[in-house]
Amino acid sequence: FLNRQLQFLEPQEILRWCITSLPHLFQTTAFGLTGLVTLDMLSKLEVPRPQMVDLVFLDTLYHFDETMSLVDRVRRRYPNNNVHIYKPAGVDTTAEFEAKYGAKLWE
Repeated sequence: FLNRQLQFLEPQEILRWCITSLPHLFQTTAFGLTGLVTLDMLSKLEVPRPQMVDLVFLDTLYHFDETMSLVDRVRRRYPNNNVHIYKPAGVDTTAEFEAKYGAKLWE
């Protein structure tokens, strides 16, 4: 049903529908191009709402330094957006993570 309603709308119109129809909407992001474009489009929408869409970022502790710098730049550019950063429980660094779970957890 929703696909039929939204399939011919422009991305901004779909985002406008989301904001007005879905309470407590949030956006997950890895701060790649798609996430940044979506964030920028959301920030430019003129839709009455109590706050901007919150961002959720999963810090795997293996991101490039440039990614973490980008998080800071996004916070400065879009100060009305809350950025929630989630890390693995009980660790703050790659070294702590590897000491707790092993260096090659994925194997």
